[in-house]
Amino acid sequence: QPPAEALDAPVVWLSYPVTWAFCDFYGLSLPSEAQWEKAARGADERLYPWGHEQPNPAFCNYRDVVGGVSRVGQFELDHSPYGILELAGNITEWCADRWSRQLLKGLPEIGAQDPVGTPQSRSERAVVRGGHYHHKEAFLRTTCRQGIPLGQSAAHTGFRPVMDWRK
Repeated sequence: QPPAEALDAPVVWLSYPVTWAFCDFYGLSLPSEAQWEKAARGADERLYPWGHEQPNPAFCNYRDVVGGVSRVGQFELDHSPYGILELAGNITEWCADRWSRQLLKGLPEIGAQDPVGTPQSRSERAVVRGGHYHHKEAFLRTTCRQGIPLGQSAAHTGFRPVMDWRK
């Protein structure tokens, strides 16, 4: 049984394979990087999900404002143009895509397609987005992306499932 204070917090300490197992069981998916960024930036290309205003403790959990993972809904000002809460700070979120530094260089050739490329081996990395409670402001930007090993689980890494794009 989790502690009472954890019941309203995002689930963390999940590796990429465990996260996918959960999604597959419930017919869900991880968002692609493009889906995650569109949800955070909207059509007006926001620097942060709430807009262009610099982060502060009223917007989100970063720079150890809370000292760990905060409960869901604690930062109501941190919402995207689509009303999605807390895409910046608190926890980083797994995306479906494998990590590639070269991805952005190849986007003009790909065009408007969403180039989902799931990792094929445990030696690869997957993308996480959103920044977490210990990160500085730059990691909270809607365009910030990082890659972490598939087997890694951490106190600041979780996920936000979406309807399965593979179906």
